[in-house]
Amino acid sequence: MGKIDRNIQPYPVNGKKVYVLDQGGLSDQDAVDVAESFSHPPRPDFSGKLKDWPKDKKPADARY
Repeated sequence: MGKIDRNIQPYPVNGKKVYVLDQGGLSDQDAVDVAESFSHPPRPDFSGKLKDWPKDKKPADARY
């Protein structure tokens, strides 16, 4: 298995379609699209999240 070009722009909508079709072998673009759709699903918004960091600011890498 080779390395995937990091310049490929992900299209998560395409990733969901590719995953559902289960075509077997994936192109680099399809692989990036599927990975993006799995790693960045929509997250619910919780009102209690304001209490997650009572002593500090929200970390820069927090996803919400």
